[in-house]
Amino acid sequence: MITEQYYFLSILIMAFSAVLTLVGLIFACVQLFQIRKNRQKQFDQSRREKTVEMVAFYIKNTNRETRAVEKIVAGFSDEQCQELYNGTPFQIDEKTRDKICQVCPHKQECEHLKKSSEHECQLKKDSYYIVDGTVLQFIRSNIISYLNNLECVLLSWQLGIVEQSVIEEQFAFLDKKRQRERALETFRMIAGSGRSYPAIEKFYQHLTQKRSDEAKLTLKKILN
Repeated sequence: MITEQYYFLSILIMAFSAVLTLVGLIFACVQLFQIRKNRQKQFDQSRREKTVEMVAFYIKNTNRETRAVEKIVAGFSDEQCQELYNGTPFQIDEKTRDKICQVCPHKQECEHLKKSSEHECQLKKDSYYIVDGTVLQFIRSNIISYLNNLECVLLSWQLGIVEQSVIEEQFAFLDKKRQRERALETFRMIAGSGRSYPAIEKFYQHLTQKRSDEAKLTLKKILN
């Protein structure tokens, strides 16, 4: 009789132990799930903050002069872009000269000297207009800084450390420009044979594919 009671007690203890183990496992799983949930929440928060930071970084480093220079260089020929990238003087027409004069580092000096009958644009060499010296370095440094800043933002997009959909929405304007104006495509292709700004190129490829997929989906809906 005592043996049977002892056996029954042993079974109860084992069952109770199994229940405790199961409860412990359930508690551990809940804790693990909560930890992962909190980490994901922190990561999402960090990613949103990083997104705002990168957009603000782009805005802060893209001033009026940079945007004006970007538009000027977007109109350069392949040869002019090559010379600009190499840092060697190149010829421009009078229309381009007028645009450069609006952002030229010598602008204030020229405005002051215009009152003099002997004043002549520093870009004028004989009967030509040549971009060289400080003006050449000014344009080149602005363009390279602009592309480096844009590459930095889009690299964060490529690596997924920002909200990708937000970056795609905020920088969608880049895809609405003409081919040569797409983040200075001609200059980018010349710089490092097109390998100097891979994140920018990847971004354009993604937008192109996304636009193509949306067009196919729209067509499918129409046909159905």
